[in-house]
Amino acid sequence: MEKTKLVKVSLTFVNKKGEKKTVGFEMDEKYYKDLQHSSITAEQREECMLAEYRMYCKEKKIKRKTQSINSFYKQDGELLIDSGEEKIKTLTYAEEKVKEIFKILTEDERQIILWLYYDNLTQDEVAKKLNISHQAVSKRLSKIFEKVRNHYAN
Repeated sequence: MEKTKLVKVSLTFVNKKGEKKTVGFEMDEKYYKDLQHSSITAEQREECMLAEYRMYCKEKKIKRKTQSINSFYKQDGELLIDSGEEKIKTLTYAEEKVKEIFKILTEDERQIILWLYYDNLTQDEVAKKLNISHQAVSKRLSKIFEKVRNHYAN
């Protein structure tokens, strides 16, 4: 199986705030060359590259979340939290804090946190699982964080 070759590219676009932004990212070299074909318009090329940039950002975000969450939930390759249940090993300060947090959360709240930060689901995917809107998931997440802040403020 041939390893995918990546090429560094630069993309300039107008973001949602109306600001002109230039970014650099890596994308598949073959796909990049295909986009340079004369049959592809500049608009099509920009649209495809913007989609690639968004995918690149999403993958980086997932990597960061995974690294962050794994530092809390795994030790010696063993899962510290098992399917939303309170089966948490308490060996470090961080693990103690996670245990405390999970004790104050409801089962539904724990499940949302696990789906988002352990299973790396998006808020849209969680919304589909719960049969609610993306905004409802976002509000629940805000309430979870507020609950945790309030717990530690007391």
